Amino acid sequence: MSGGAETLKIIMSLMIGIENTVHLLHGRPKKPQFQVRLILDDFVSESLGQPLVINELVSWFTFDCMGDFGFGQDFGMMRERKWLEPILHMHASWSLLGVFSPAIWVPRISFAFFPIGKAQDWFKALAFSESLLKTCLERESGQADIVSEFIRDYQKSKRDQIDYSKLSGDASVLLFTGTDTTASSLIIVLYFLARFPSHVEKIQEELRTVDIRDVRALTSLPHLTGTINESMRLLPVALTTNPGSRVTPAEGLTVDGTFIPGGVKICTSRFVLGKLNSAYEEPESFIPERWYSRPELIKDRRAFAPFGIEAVLGYAAIEAHFSPRLVTIFEDEKGPELRQATAA
Repeated sequence: MSGGAETLKIIMSLMIGIENTVHLLHGRPKKPQFQVRLILDDFVSESLGQPLVINELVSWFTFDCMGDFGFGQDFGMMRERKWLEPILHMHASWSLLGVFSPAIWVPRISFAFFPIGKAQDWFKALAFSESLLKTCLERESGQADIVSEFIRDYQKSKRDQIDYSKLSGDASVLLFTGTDTTASSLIIVLYFLARFPSHVEKIQEELRTVDIRDVRALTSLPHLTGTINESMRLLPVALTTNPGSRVTPAEGLTVDGTFIPGGVKICTSRFVLGKLNSAYEEPESFIPERWYSRPELIKDRRAFAPFGIEAVLGYAAIEAHFSPRLVTIFEDEKGPELRQATAA
């Protein structure tokens, strides 16, 4: 088997482990329509000996997971091997938001007064989110998914009516920011694990010391956490983006000899921050141990803010869901077979 195929085996096994843990964490049996193993077997059989770009595969998988434990609904993107049209609209609208994120008032005016082009994509994506919420509101109570928990929380409050606009906003944030950020993070970590497979065995060793059903214990595993942090340091999901930006004081600010007038929004590249010699020893090297057993390799922890100074839902998803699902592979799959695959 070629090295590329062996790496693919690691990736496929990892995603199966994630699917298993999604159901374990939420206390319900697997749904027949969400049998990831069968779908992945097809991908593996078709790709052996050939290079495979996994970006779409991982993204479909992440959206299917969010449809399942976020909304209790089957998106079916992995099964159909294609994007849902509303998700394509969501991505299309982001091309506008990305360009104008430092001046967010520009797309806001466009959406309000000139709802054409990319603005239409945005509204179609919002309509999809609202349709998912409507389905959750109309079905029987007692469902074990995140939006149903939102609904129950609103129902417990002493309001005469559920605040639909706030529920709709919560559902949209969950769908829009809890998916692509998690997918990108997963792709990045898979990339580094494929490049440096020795870290797989280190995480396996850690798993033997904890109960994989204990989410808090899993997220406290030092080498797992170090692997994720190191991946996010070298390739942050948000390379340079608006969250975390600041406005210069009225008197202005001088940075490295350059005067910046007051009232100017400023931000910096997290990709550059992660590689500063002033913040890290050996900044170009992948060393997960720097986050626990070799703290001397970190000179300034303030440089590490992969999602900005204030954590967003994407980071919360990694902490609460991504970490425990990631490690499930190492207990779920056959050890010798996996070790042989990672030896390439």
